Amino acid sequence: MTIMLSGVVLLLLSGGALPSIAVRGQKVKGPSTKDARRAITRIAGFELSNDAVRVETVTPLSTPAGTGAGSVAEVTARITTAFRAREQEEEGDGRWRVEAFRAADRRWEEIDFYTSAIGADVAPARATLDALVTDLAVQQRTDKKPGELRRGSLRAEKFSPLLSSAVVSIEVEAGFRLERAGDGRWRVAEVRFGGDDDRWLSVVALVAAADAAKLARAREELQSVRAALEAYRSERGSYVVADDHATLIDHLSPHYLPRVVRLDPWHRPYRYDGTRDRYVLRCDGADGRTNTADDVALDNRNTSTGTSAFPRRIVNSGSAATTVGRKSS
Repeated sequence: MTIMLSGVVLLLLSGGALPSIAVRGQKVKGPSTKDARRAITRIAGFELSNDAVRVETVTPLSTPAGTGAGSVAEVTARITTAFRAREQEEEGDGRWRVEAFRAADRRWEEIDFYTSAIGADVAPARATLDALVTDLAVQQRTDKKPGELRRGSLRAEKFSPLLSSAVVSIEVEAGFRLERAGDGRWRVAEVRFGGDDDRWLSVVALVAAADAAKLARAREELQSVRAALEAYRSERGSYVVADDHATLIDHLSPHYLPRVVRLDPWHRPYRYDGTRDRYVLRCDGADGRTNTADDVALDNRNTSTGTSAFPRRIVNSGSAATTVGRKSS
């Protein structure tokens, strides 16, 4: 299977006339490329640029009775975005591993949050992606005029190294299934990377599963901060007195907390409120709001709160994607 690289690394070029097909004697209108671009560049909360996608086809589809003609369309496109990779120095063989993709101008998303949501089926595709970047790194070192490299539906170029990391421009062939909402706007419902043999993935389910992985990461990071806080209290007789996480980290790092932990997996600051005798550490979760069901909160009583209704992974069946999940406490 081709890769779920980014979970969803998407964008579209504007232009073109409104496509249509005949259905039972009437014309069914689909989205223009401008409509599709607007939907795809904002998929999953991303903010992707408009000039990195080449739209190849827009195909309106007939829909079941009662849903409204022209409410579904399939779009194929070639999407280009930046990926961040790191050399695997411990392996000693020059291999590189892709870690993140650019989801907005100053925002990177970890690929593992999305690939873990799909499950073991993505392993070969992930290996292909890493091998492509590794080959491009070798070409960069050995060729006077390095060019592009291709592997299946992937095309890589512009390898920009910085010490043991690098930024690589990668083009991905992808398909998108768009649905028109009640307000008339088109939204991406499913995504497929590669050819027709690859299964459609529900965008809602994919993002929810990625959020579950992020929530697990947030809990792990807060637990490491809590351990550092307890070590601080053991030596100094009290907790850090502060009402923000940045001040807390300044007190704990690096002596009690070797790795600085400031932002949660949604790129928002963690929260801290502490006195000499008690504290609460908090992550606001995917929705970014305090005191909602997806929060994670840890305190000095060794208790934690917060649940997640997000699915753990995506199960694909035909053109529909369902989810299997469990709550975490």
